[in-house]
Amino acid sequence: MKPEPVCSLAAFATVIAISGLSGVSCSEKAMAEPLHRRTIPAGQSKIRTIRAVELKSLPGKVGQWARERELLHEQDRRKQGWLQPVDKDFGEQPVNTKLVGKFELRNPTDRDQRITNIMSSCACQGIVVWIGDKEHVIPKGGLPKPILVPKGATGRLEARILVPDRQGRIYTEVRVDTSDPDVSSIRLSLSTIGVREFIVEHDGQARTSLDLGLLSIRSTREFEFTVKSRDKKPFVVERWNGAPDAFKIEAKKASHLEAAEGRPDGSVWKVRGKVGPGLTERSVGGLIHFDTDRKDTFEINVYMLVKPSISASPSFLSYGIVPKGKGGTRDIHLAAVDPADRFEVTGVDFLDLRPKTTVTAECVSQDGRSASIRVTIPADVPKGRLSGKVRVRFASDKLPPKVVAFLAIVR
Repeated sequence: MKPEPVCSLAAFATVIAISGLSGVSCSEKAMAEPLHRRTIPAGQSKIRTIRAVELKSLPGKVGQWARERELLHEQDRRKQGWLQPVDKDFGEQPVNTKLVGKFELRNPTDRDQRITNIMSSCACQGIVVWIGDKEHVIPKGGLPKPILVPKGATGRLEARILVPDRQGRIYTEVRVDTSDPDVSSIRLSLSTIGVREFIVEHDGQARTSLDLGLLSIRSTREFEFTVKSRDKKPFVVERWNGAPDAFKIEAKKASHLEAAEGRPDGSVWKVRGKVGPGLTERSVGGLIHFDTDRKDTFEINVYMLVKPSISASPSFLSYGIVPKGKGGTRDIHLAAVDPADRFEVTGVDFLDLRPKTTVTAECVSQDGRSASIRVTIPADVPKGRLSGKVRVRFASDKLPPKVVAFLAIVR
């Protein structure tokens, strides 16, 4: 597998096209002109867009050439004599399992060679190389110095990976560079399918999260899901944690599902939950963690969005240009989103006021369902930009403060 000349077409993995430059000559005269002196033709956009096209996706001879070249490279990768096999598929493995991929190593040439570098993707936990009986532990950042591989020497490379706690196919790659001009680089691939001990299902689909949608602080919403042991053996859901205070959860054996699926007693559980009322504005739920009588656990993210109970108009307070010596006044109107809700304003103050000055704010009216906050910029405010946030506090601890930013330019 000899390296190809840098100037050959094979050196390019993509075709770069600059929009708006079609028809521009690449003559020696044009290319000799400095970049800062080149002009964009009249009527064309000054915004240059670079588009990359993968050669193998193109139709015609160019695409065919790229696909054939990729196939030849893959064949060379599999036939090279340095490391075998080049691919390791561990199949389905429980999450958090430690795996070791072993590759036989040999210097197939008639002279001493060196491994010049070894790099791996993030999923790889560590690499060890043996040349004969000598062990070389490879740092994560690559080799500090080349490893000598005498002619005809044999050994092995071990790549250690930890199956991450997520389901689905996981790929890890290791690249080994050598001083052999015929095989300058070898790519090793390790793959596995991470599986959890317990399967969480909702509406017949495996799930890691449940979306309860948009709620108000007075809303209630119920949810449920089933949990099955992958090995079909009985288990017990013992406890759970992480659920917000507004959540109520219970777990029971689902005997009817066990009978329908021919599973033994205790291998399927039904978890039911209810959220609300008494929610906090903008709360988003949380990750609920379940412990079982096994060492294995399961979890699900139950989330929702609790809409604001009080609207503010305007949502941003703009004074525009305020003449120096005159000051200015604007009102913020608050209203309960749900007609059944009531609120009481107990205080108004400022956040991030720049510069520090004597801007004032007060609640000028309220009737339980609405309120008006008056924000006044005094006449003696110095020239320049004046910005900050008005914070309105309420009597109920279920209602977070309402914050409205403001901006004025004093001239």
